[in-house]
Amino acid sequence: MTLTEKLISKPAFRIGAAVILTGLLSFGISTCVNIVYRLENQAENYIENLYMNNLPYLDSK
Repeated sequence: MTLTEKLISKPAFRIGAAVILTGLLSFGISTCVNIVYRLENQAENYIENLYMNNLPYLDSK
């Protein structure tokens, strides 16, 4: 039995690996959510600026 097989057969190793993988997955998901949130804010600001710069009453002055 190799060292890798011995490690994999222990429950503590499996639990540790599961905890590490869960942490990595959580970090990845939170990073994606943060990026989407920032992009949404940028899009909202961009659309708002387009609207404010093209108001009809500003052209009539």
